[in-house]
Parts: sequence; C-alpha cells; structure tokens
Amino acid sequence: MSRIRQQEKAKLSREKLMAAADELFARQKISEVGVRDIAARAGVTTGTFYHYFTGKDDILDQIYRSRDEDMGGMLHDLAQDTDSYCMKIQSFFVDKLAGTVLSDGREFTCYRVFRMRKHSSDENSLYIGMQELIRKAINAGEFRGDVSAKEINDYLFVVFRGVLYEWCLCTADQAFSLAERMERLIGYALKSFQ
Repeated sequence: MSRIRQQEKAKLSREKLMAAADELFARQKISEVGVRDIAARAGVTTGTFYHYFTGKDDILDQIYRSRDEDMGGMLHDLAQDTDSYCMKIQSFFVDKLAGTVLSDGREFTCYRVFRMRKHSSDENSLYIGMQELIRKAINAGEFRGDVSAKEINDYLFVVFRGVLYEWCLCTADQAFSLAERMERLIGYALKSFQ
C-alpha cells in the first residue's frame, strides 16, 4: 500500500471514530459510552482507537477542538464582509456558539465544563477568529479604541461561559432559553464597548 493511501486510510479511520463518538455522546450519557462502543460504532478495533486517542476524554477534546477550528474559519469569513461587525459578533454567540451547545446537549457541555474543565483560549482558532472580527469592529468605529481586541474577546467569553455555567447548573424547573439569555447578555457586553 502506498504511503499516500495509508495516510488517507488513517485519516478516514480517525474521522470515523470522531463521528461515531460524537453520535454516541449525543444519544447517551457520556459515562455510559465506552471506548469499545465508539470503536464498534466506527467499525474499527479498540487498538485503532488507542492509536489515535488516549481515551474518552481525549476524543471529546478532539471533537471540541474540531468545532473550534470550524468556528474560527467561520469567524474569519465573517470578518471579510464589511457589514455591522457588532451584529455579527452577537449573532455568532447566539446562533453558532449557543446553537452548537444546544446541538451537543447538556450532558456533553456539562461534562466538558465541569469534568474536563476545558475551554478555548488564545491559541485556538475560535479566539483568533473572534479577535480578528473585534479588531475590524474597532477599526470601523463600532467599538471604542481604548480597549484591545483581546480584552473585549476575553470579556465576551467570560460572559458566554457564565451563561453556559448557569445553564448547566439549572434544573428542569429553572430551565431558560440559552439563546435568549445569550443574546441579551452578550448584547449588554457589546454595548459596554461602544
């Protein structure tokens, strides 16, 4: 088998494992999904799973990082259009980020927030893309120039994580619309920089 064909096969196996894990995590409690379940769903051996991932938390992290990369690309594309940057930022938090959280479900999100204790940071495409969009907003005069894009980005993501934290903790009788709360609070945050 040629080297290129081996690389393609390896990439396909990894993608199949990530898709299988994503599907299983969306349907079942994460604690009920094992490495063998993921490998079986992907049609590969557990050895193949461990060739690409160290365990369940690693594949969860890779799924999240993949989404982060996709969102970074979306933000870069949004920054190329000169329409209202503030509106783009707000709708990105509401439609894309909150929408992805709702699609992932409470189990996946709460597991990542509380068990894995991970979130995006300055090295991730999501933050890089958002800071690019914020810089465009500053240059277009939509934000004051006395606060850096990094500081605005950090503040917006603290608000986002705060709403997410609250959403994860609420019980069924305390439930609220994640999208509505996100839209309102991110809107307030954005106004503080205008």
